[in-house]
Amino acid sequence: MKDSITKRTLGRAAVDAALKGWHVFPLNGKTPLRSSRGFHDATSDLEEVSSLWKKHPEANIGLYPAPSGLLVIDVDGEDGRRTARGLGLLDTETLRAVTGRADGGLHLYFVHPSGTPIGNAKIGVGLDVRADHGYVVMPPSIHPDTGAEYHWENDLPLAQVPDSVLTLIRRPQANSPSPSVPNTDSTGIVEGERNAALASMAGSMRRRGMSPKAIEAALVEENEQRCEPRLDAAEVARIATSIGRYDPSHTLADRLRLAGLTQLDATPPMAAVSNGIRNLADLIGGVDPLDREATMQAAVQCLKEKGLTLDNARRLVASGLRTNGTVQKRDAPSGLLTDPTPWPEPVDGAELLDDLAATVRRFVVLTEDAAITIALWVLFAHAHAAFVISPLLGITSPTMRCGKSTLLELLLALVPRGLAASNVSPAAIFRAVDELNPTLIVDEADSFMKSDTQYINVLNSSWKRSMAVVIRCVGDNHAPTPFSTWGPKVVALIGQLPSTLDDRAIEIRLERRMPGEKIERLRPDRDVESLEPLKRKAWTFATANLKELVEADPEIPEVLDDRAQDNWRGLLALADLVGAGWPERARRAAIALDAKGLGREEAIRIQLLEDLRDIISDAGRSFNADGSPVTRFATNLLLKELGNREERPWTDFKAGRALTAAQLAWLLRPFGIRPKAMWLPNGKTLRGYNASAFADVFRRYLGEEIDR
Repeated sequence: MKDSITKRTLGRAAVDAALKGWHVFPLNGKTPLRSSRGFHDATSDLEEVSSLWKKHPEANIGLYPAPSGLLVIDVDGEDGRRTARGLGLLDTETLRAVTGRADGGLHLYFVHPSGTPIGNAKIGVGLDVRADHGYVVMPPSIHPDTGAEYHWENDLPLAQVPDSVLTLIRRPQANSPSPSVPNTDSTGIVEGERNAALASMAGSMRRRGMSPKAIEAALVEENEQRCEPRLDAAEVARIATSIGRYDPSHTLADRLRLAGLTQLDATPPMAAVSNGIRNLADLIGGVDPLDREATMQAAVQCLKEKGLTLDNARRLVASGLRTNGTVQKRDAPSGLLTDPTPWPEPVDGAELLDDLAATVRRFVVLTEDAAITIALWVLFAHAHAAFVISPLLGITSPTMRCGKSTLLELLLALVPRGLAASNVSPAAIFRAVDELNPTLIVDEADSFMKSDTQYINVLNSSWKRSMAVVIRCVGDNHAPTPFSTWGPKVVALIGQLPSTLDDRAIEIRLERRMPGEKIERLRPDRDVESLEPLKRKAWTFATANLKELVEADPEIPEVLDDRAQDNWRGLLALADLVGAGWPERARRAAIALDAKGLGREEAIRIQLLEDLRDIISDAGRSFNADGSPVTRFATNLLLKELGNREERPWTDFKAGRALTAAQLAWLLRPFGIRPKAMWLPNGKTLRGYNASAFADVFRRYLGEEIDR
């Protein structure tokens, strides 16, 4: 900008613009001068413009389009050119300027349309509109980053904005991030992101009124230029066709009618409901999140009017429309996450569960109750859409070589859309669940879970359907974005499940095989493939009985606490559905594996209360020297008595050491029992406990009075 010719050129260009009635103001690079209010100070007054550039001869020229009678479309680089070409903008003869961007941006100048004011708008990938709000840099300004000069590409007269583009501009802008191709860079869209990127681009264009034909043309070019490797032409056409079904002009009632939900009879069969929801998912493949949410609410109300309960309607619609159709699809490795192929014949549920339990015990040393539970949980994973509580299947063992890996391999072969991971971040968990809808199988959780509570928090959130969401900030503008965590999950580790996770889990505890216990060795190259029929049968049985399972209300053993009853509800509903002895077997397994439904920490506390009750009851039959009954107990005395109970955990409570006074106080604190100072006849004091402090606790948690 040291060249005096450039200075004079800028000032003259600013005055020439003012002579045309264009409103201009000085810029420092691309930013308004500190002393100005930006485009609000733009003017076409010749004297004022001349004075400004005499004062700031090196200033670039900012143009405020709307009062100048202009609308300018900013075309950013190759992305913008491709989108503009798809919209026919590059074929429109109008005034153009080349910006100083290194990738060759353009400014397309049009006559400002009359009517509603036009704010800043993004109408496609790399296309921004400037009119009533905002400004553009005009020639012959110098780009502050590249040093290149803005210049006019032609001197054509201004054209009217094409009607199709004006429709996009006037369409209300969503509050969501501007449409763009996700997870790409200048080198292209990598494998694993191609479907999502093209579908997202198509959805953005369809929401703004582009025709299916124009969308397909834009996708074909995007695929040719950016996808590495390119998708098949048939796949690109399929994406365009799927998104093209969405008509932005359709009302909510139109969508329900076209999906076939409005025409359903009262109390319709589950197959008809499922088909209607799938049709609706196809119809809204390109809608924005708010529009999609409104459609879901309308579908729920429609199904409620057809006789479904509100809760059941919400579950079915959420299950069918939770992922946004094609837009959410990832081009995952072939066969990795596909729904099982239905079995061609009706499936006997009891026979299926028998085969599943026998198959598991064929390869893993398990109790009968554990095998029954695993068989039920596998079928539960296939029928997951019918339930509102999703208990984690926890696979634990005290050491290595207890069959954990074999059991996980069996589960991977038997569950629907199995996805195994032994090294996974918390973010990967909720993103995988939200986008792929898998049965997630996490191994070696002991190596990372206990050092990072985020894992536990994410898994905890997935227990109840209505709460199975985490929210994270996404993108450059940090937009709060919900991710679903709802789905069946298996977690395997050496040791114990964290207490909050244990509370939401059905645990299978494995032990090392003894020499006399015979099992077959699982051969992945042969045996896993032979399990495919079982998976197909489970899928067929579950999908055929979803309505019955949604409405099921099984009787649950009272010995299970509230949380355990919730965990077992779905499994017991399946057992009742198949009959043939399975209702009794399932309840026996529930009681055996989850008696009292206690987490380990809670179980230790109950054990302690039981032992203290016995100690206090026995001592209550003794008397002090003055003849009064013993009612106070020194802490060291209680610890000694607890240590005499060899089969209890008190002599080896932690790290090989006996229970301490501090640990005893910590275990009793949740019950409101605390040690107190006790005065002895000799004037000394000891820390201990009064028997009266335990009376109410024993009644509440053990259901018994102290025996005196």
